[in-house]
Amino acid sequence: GAHDLFEPEYVEKLVAALEGDKTAILAFSDSGLVGKDGEPIPGDTPFIYPDLSSQDVLERYVRIIWTLSRCVLIHGIMRREWVDLAPMERAKELPDVALLPALALVGPILRVPEVLFFMRLARGFETREENEAHLLDHGYVEKVGNYRDGRCLVLRNSLCASIHESVYTSREKRRLVEITHLCLAKRFRVPWEPFEFATIRERLPPPLGSLV
Repeated sequence: GAHDLFEPEYVEKLVAALEGDKTAILAFSDSGLVGKDGEPIPGDTPFIYPDLSSQDVLERYVRIIWTLSRCVLIHGIMRREWVDLAPMERAKELPDVALLPALALVGPILRVPEVLFFMRLARGFETREENEAHLLDHGYVEKVGNYRDGRCLVLRNSLCASIHESVYTSREKRRLVEITHLCLAKRFRVPWEPFEFATIRERLPPPLGSLV
């Protein structure tokens, strides 16, 4: 966003990461928080996502969907020709949360392990706690009851639509859809419903189950 801050070498280092891996669709860095005047937040620790660089689509999709909350990845640098290939359902709710897993369906996402990006506390917030409370109240991170306004149901259906549009086999799509239903049910209590590719009897195999 226009109110956030970048280190001067942000673009250079992210572009270098993409040039080092021609299969990657997106590069991003670790991030921190700054106050509304740009000053560091006392005691703040870097916000670090898990490794999303796997060539295995199921592995990186599991990792991103189970951890996605603060969507700082959206401010990374994307490989345009790969973004054009992404199966993106146009989500009406939480569009950044819907976009990033869709990108993970296309290719690896690279993390530059340096704090090069800073989210500014906006909306008049003075502390990290106030900012986190806002995220909780508006359904951007886990909280029992987030399903109450239906946005997470719209998000789940958007993610499943993106999976249906992808280039993977029916078996791979079935497993990705099941991961999505399981995740949204456990993280946000979106009711588990029957869906096209899987039944309740079809469970994740042990290697994938161990990731969640």
